[in-house]
Amino acid sequence: MKTILAPNYVHHTHDVVILWFQVSNKYLVLNDHIYTLLDCFLQSKDYSHFHQLINTGEPISGEVSGVLFSEIESLLTSVHSIDPEENKVSEVSVLDSEFPFISIFYNFNGVIIQVCYQSENEQRLIHPQFSYLEIEAPQINADCVFHISSSNHLLHLFKSNHFLESYSTQAYHLLQGKFAIELLCTLTQTKESDWLASFHASTISNNSEAVMLIGESGKGKSTLSAILMDYGFNLLTDDLSPMLAKTQQIHHFPSAISIKKNAFSLIDSLSERIKYRTFQSPNSHKGLLKYVTPVNSDIKPLPCSKIVLVNYEADSEASLDTLPIEEALNALIPDSWISPHPEHVRIFMDWLDSCSFYKLTYSETDAVISKFETLLRPAQ
Repeated sequence: MKTILAPNYVHHTHDVVILWFQVSNKYLVLNDHIYTLLDCFLQSKDYSHFHQLINTGEPISGEVSGVLFSEIESLLTSVHSIDPEENKVSEVSVLDSEFPFISIFYNFNGVIIQVCYQSENEQRLIHPQFSYLEIEAPQINADCVFHISSSNHLLHLFKSNHFLESYSTQAYHLLQGKFAIELLCTLTQTKESDWLASFHASTISNNSEAVMLIGESGKGKSTLSAILMDYGFNLLTDDLSPMLAKTQQIHHFPSAISIKKNAFSLIDSLSERIKYRTFQSPNSHKGLLKYVTPVNSDIKPLPCSKIVLVNYEADSEASLDTLPIEEALNALIPDSWISPHPEHVRIFMDWLDSCSFYKLTYSETDAVISKFETLLRPAQ
């Protein structure tokens, strides 16, 4: 029995089997047939025993079983491997408090956050998404102070004068993610260990429930979020959807909606409720970005049991179809952070049991709103 390659948690849901591997915090989503073969591999002593175990029904040739044995072994070995954190640096940085940082204050519903940027290069990484919350320097001390500096092609993040992490300048998105979770903890008075996950998803709500929008970058998640917000829905969060472990609710994260150039004309056509600011992206390939200001800023945490894979296709008819969970999870999990704590993994799996999965294809504004309303009615 190859227990060294066995998953640490197995969960059956929605006609699939989800496996979790603790050493790497990786997941596999398999159909029942593939899982049966994988289970035979884990129970086998060697290839001959595996061939015997899978030949209980329709005969399988030695050549086919040999290929299966090799592929399953390779798959399990890969999910046990830990990704090298090439972009996360162990080097400790020391804050030079005498350096003339660019200091900007933000008001997050009464919580004053000060972020000190070493230069405009660091400012471009964080400021655009929160620029709508910028205020003049207050007479009182900020509730929390962040510093972002750089040296030797590294980015350094400090919170309350304490060093947090350093990252390669090429992996600035990791610094953005760390800043986001540290900011979230400050705003909610929580610890990072309290969070179940930070999903790569936008979340729309109506003050009573929420719908999570997932999909690859460029498939229209953020654009759809802006369209729905203009129509009357609330933006709970754009691109990063944090879920608290204790409640399994999505919390509001006050980032503006990031819109790429190919959607500028659509955003310009929306009502006067939709306001935005334009900034240059830190990624030179993305060019200019428009950051749409959330219409509502004080939104309570909400449950979410509907997950929608968003797919913008030019000149397509709007359609809303049920989506196999395997396709949904293969879009959701890889780019999301999910807590590696075993109890949190169990909670995550149980939450998936309660979810429904859909695929929303669109190109035209009114039609996509009509389809979305079958899932969620706008706030009254």
